[in-house]
Amino acid sequence: MSQFVWMLRHGEAERETRHDPDRVLTDLGRVDAAAAGAVLAACEPLPLRVLCSPYARAQQTAVAALQSLPGLKIETVDWLTPDTPPLTTLKHLTAIHDEVVLLVAHQPLLGDLLGLLTEGDAHAAAALPTAALAGVELPITAVGYGTLRYLHTPPHDKH
Repeated sequence: MSQFVWMLRHGEAERETRHDPDRVLTDLGRVDAAAAGAVLAACEPLPLRVLCSPYARAQQTAVAALQSLPGLKIETVDWLTPDTPPLTTLKHLTAIHDEVVLLVAHQPLLGDLLGLLTEGDAHAAAALPTAALAGVELPITAVGYGTLRYLHTPPHDKH
């Protein structure tokens, strides 16, 4: 059985704050996160597990997105932060193989992970805009074996 990894970048967050992990979503960020959750709820396969960054904006994104996916619980993990190396995240994914998982996190991590999984190069993928949702199928959880099956970006995205 293959693994399927959904990646959701946090919604738009406030720009000014003293401590980056404390940045919260803007109103638009909350709307976009909820919309991404509605899109995900209409897709297959649905996630069985939600792993989320401890940062406030990612937590708020997960809560908003999961309004459309009742029954799922958010698992906060410390290895989903903006500066986590994508190989570290891949190592954690190999430990939970054969599951459909949703990662709620940040740039540059998610864009780098997408490039690593699909192209074998962390710098091959374009940056994901806020509230972007990507779905990658992995016949084996390894560098370069993934196939991008789905990509959704908010309609107003200008990144």
